[in-house]
Amino acid sequence: MTVCVIVIAMVIATVLGVTAIRNIGNHDAEQTLLLLCETGQKDLNYYFQNVEGSVETVASYVESDLDGLDDEKLQAHMDRVSDVFQKLVYNTNGVLTYYYRIDPEVSRNVKGFWYVHSDDNGFQEHEVTDINDYDTNDTSALVWFTVPKATGEGVWQPPYITENLGARVISYNVPVYYEGQFIGVIGIEIDYSTMAEVVNHITLYDNGYAFLNDAEGNIIYHPRMDVTTMETQPKVPSGLLSNDKFILYSFDGVEKQAVWLPLSNGMRLNVTVPVREINAAWHKWNAEIAITFAVLLAVFIVLIMSFVGRITNPLRKLTKAAEQISEGYYDTELDYDKKDEVGVLTASFKKLIMNLNVYIKNLNDMAYIDALTGIGNRLSLRRDYDAYLGKEVTVMMMDLNDFKLINDSRGHDEGDRILKEVGKLLANTFGVEHCYRYGGDEFLVIVPEISNTEFQEKLEYLKQNKPIIEDTASADFSIGYVRATLSDSDILRTLISRADEKMYEAKRDRNRASASGRRNTQPQMKATEYTVEELKTFLKEMSERYALARVVDPIECRIIELQDDGKINMNESCYGIWNAEQKCINCSSALACKTGCHQEKAEHFKDNYYFVQSNPVKLKLSNGSVYDAVVELVNVEKESEVAVNNREAENVGTRAAHYLAHHDSLTNALNADSFYELARGMIKNRSDKSWVMITSNIMNFRLVNTLFGDQKGNEVLAKTAALLREISESSRGLCGRLGSDQFAVLIPKNKYREEHLSNIAQTLSDNYNSGIYTLHIHFGVYEIDDPSIPVSVMCGRANSALRTIREDLSKTVAYFDDAILQKILLEQTVLGSFEEALSSGQFKMYLQPLVRKDGSVLGAEALARWYRPDGTMVMPGDFIETLETAGLIHKLDRYMWELAAKQLSLWKETERQNFFISVNVSAKDFYSIDVVDVMTKLVEKYGVDSRMLRLEITETALLGNPDKCDSIISGLRQKGFLVEIDDFGKDNSTLSFLKDIKADVLKIDMSFLHEIKDRERSRIILKSVISMADSLGMDVITEGVETEQQLLSLSAMGCNHFQGYFFSRPIPVDEFEMKYSSVD
Repeated sequence: MTVCVIVIAMVIATVLGVTAIRNIGNHDAEQTLLLLCETGQKDLNYYFQNVEGSVETVASYVESDLDGLDDEKLQAHMDRVSDVFQKLVYNTNGVLTYYYRIDPEVSRNVKGFWYVHSDDNGFQEHEVTDINDYDTNDTSALVWFTVPKATGEGVWQPPYITENLGARVISYNVPVYYEGQFIGVIGIEIDYSTMAEVVNHITLYDNGYAFLNDAEGNIIYHPRMDVTTMETQPKVPSGLLSNDKFILYSFDGVEKQAVWLPLSNGMRLNVTVPVREINAAWHKWNAEIAITFAVLLAVFIVLIMSFVGRITNPLRKLTKAAEQISEGYYDTELDYDKKDEVGVLTASFKKLIMNLNVYIKNLNDMAYIDALTGIGNRLSLRRDYDAYLGKEVTVMMMDLNDFKLINDSRGHDEGDRILKEVGKLLANTFGVEHCYRYGGDEFLVIVPEISNTEFQEKLEYLKQNKPIIEDTASADFSIGYVRATLSDSDILRTLISRADEKMYEAKRDRNRASASGRRNTQPQMKATEYTVEELKTFLKEMSERYALARVVDPIECRIIELQDDGKINMNESCYGIWNAEQKCINCSSALACKTGCHQEKAEHFKDNYYFVQSNPVKLKLSNGSVYDAVVELVNVEKESEVAVNNREAENVGTRAAHYLAHHDSLTNALNADSFYELARGMIKNRSDKSWVMITSNIMNFRLVNTLFGDQKGNEVLAKTAALLREISESSRGLCGRLGSDQFAVLIPKNKYREEHLSNIAQTLSDNYNSGIYTLHIHFGVYEIDDPSIPVSVMCGRANSALRTIREDLSKTVAYFDDAILQKILLEQTVLGSFEEALSSGQFKMYLQPLVRKDGSVLGAEALARWYRPDGTMVMPGDFIETLETAGLIHKLDRYMWELAAKQLSLWKETERQNFFISVNVSAKDFYSIDVVDVMTKLVEKYGVDSRMLRLEITETALLGNPDKCDSIISGLRQKGFLVEIDDFGKDNSTLSFLKDIKADVLKIDMSFLHEIKDRERSRIILKSVISMADSLGMDVITEGVETEQQLLSLSAMGCNHFQGYFFSRPIPVDEFEMKYSSVD
């Protein structure tokens, strides 16, 4: 009887263990299904709400614009609405038609309008549907018109075929009223395929997909059946109409699991996958656990049959433990520890529990732990992002110095041991939960809520406990760290990047010891930037101490000849000194150029050892341009104990290895290093030809990976490379991939045709065009007029041309010219002198008043002006964009914010105490600093009312990332700050945008009037914008007012506050104080 009880208990434990694993697998599958469905729901709802917003915005405009129902007023009203409607639909994807139909009971002469999209001509007006003979109160016909009229609210219509176009569409229609009377219906028909495209991209496993149905179970769209051709509309299986979120059902004999979520337009989004594909993931686990239990069960049975009389009590405990395990309690303790058979059985069961705990823990954790060091990996970092949100954190990056030398000289086993020791040291110092191996010999530490004093103590502990390298010396490392409060995960990514930059700054400042076996100490290079003449003098001095002193371009692997006229020339390959046929795998100069740090190595050839010191420098040419180069100082010896690379052995390899070393494995284009090297040889060897350098960049390429996955992104890159290689190969040129989505092509000038690039752009656009994304590629072209400059500089000039059109969808190709060259030189000057200018107070705050129409002052906008020590001024247009591109604008903005806060403090208890100051906030600030925290601390520091320090955020910045901006704006407003939307109307404004961003002030740019040809229509539109802003509780300021006529016209439209040259230019603070002394 006892044996039977034990056997049954173990079988139950086995079954329950298998069931637990199956449940885990099923739970994960359900969560994956739900995540896919939620993502699809978000994308579709965003699209539907965008359509609704456009229609409802026009409806609001209609009701505010109507001033009578006679035919003449109605017709004039139609013309104005048509103009507003057209602006909105161009910013709404997938619109096929839009219309405004007047009820025949209101007017039988003015019917409305109907515009239909044509691929060739955009939207063209068509004759409206005649509904004069219909009863518009009968909801069984003309449902797009009669249902909104009957219900009094916006209605989505299910898919139907338009009689006039023969296209399948869905539509959203809204009724409009005048003084309570129904007037007509406004609506948009959107292309059915736009919605289908989003659904098609939702897939899981091999046969998982998504489809749409309505509330009655009619299938609206299904990727595996064409419902448009069926005589009767198909329905979903009855099981799918359940209100349960997760549903099991059978279809065509296949058991499936589905999850559904409602959409904002009344449809249901379903994601379904065959159950067998879900089960496949955990079947193997169950089989292994079942075998383990079966083996143990056999052992138990043998022991129990031998000693049945002595094991009843312990086996009761084992049975209870099995029950606890089946309920998910894996920490069960067994205390029977005698050395008899029951003790062996208990020990085996305890081992089973331990192994099961380890197995389950490994299932959950092995993906998040770095196998070598035992600390977190980058995946665990992404998992832990949310744990740090809302906290002040210190982010530290650490990199082992000369770690490659440890691997090369001591072997990879010793290198791995050092990495383990470093991981252990970091975990003991900061806690394993805060430490991550970021890659290679780089480590990341994120410590929340730690004081600077405590952090410095921990840094000192790290320095005192460095790992020892084979009992000879301690490992060395460089550290960079930053501190900030995290409001979202994007800020954490920015902090990691900044800590990484500071770590490399620490590397550059590190004093390196003399290399073993070398005859000379590292030269003291007194500057990082040299003119050609200065560098020639330095090399002459070093030639007396070294066997060879030279300047190289490590990207092209060429020796740079310094000429007497201040120019340079590219000579032979730099690796020819040791008779190599290809570039060095372990190039110290390339590493020095990349890290900005002194590097060293040794090479072996024909019994000689070549000791190379590589020192990165900035080489300034006679035309003022600056580029990166490396000074190499080489000594030659017969023997050395320093580990070296056998250059003769390195030259031996297979053709396949040689190809992979020079080509990008994804696109088969040349990699960057090989492109630079081969391009230099081609230009030099075919000097009789003129050449053109072309670079390309795909606009918003990251959206391809985000929307469609990495596989689609790789497909786009491979296709782009294939098209570019066709041009280069047919012209006997070169094609290379410089990085990410950027390619370069070198071809003879006489083979260059702009239409070839336009054809590539059109081909890519045609091949990768969906309802939510259209691929657009830009090209920059540099006609090489100076073949002596580095190829990397040639590519840079082509890129500079490309950047002038990178946001312009109407252009594909741009050319480098003298104006761009001058801009590059100016940018280099700006970046080179910015930090010193900021620290020495060269940036001044100017104020431009914001006034009422009578000229009385409300406050001022703070504007930056840069005055050099010689009195010359750098125009804002020459440095603002450069600082934004370089990621430095946050430093200038913080400087200006503090000047404004300080000025407000000085105005307290004076006649200007009621003046406010508006400061500008760049979109880049949101990713570099915690804007809410910085502004809050500033007003606390200077004792200023937060309402007096206003923040201006441009419309473009808000449109770039509306969700992030809305979160930051909400945080600022909670702290009492007033937020202004700046430059409204300067770019592609949308009226629906106003209802989504909760700001306090709308600043309208005067270009809103200038860019609309029809002055009367522009006046009406601007008046409506002012009215809408007023209805939303927003104050309106019109900026750029230059004439009295403009002031009078704007006042008549309802605008009361102004800014512009008509009142005052931006002026220094002291002049502002003399001119404006009080506020009403």
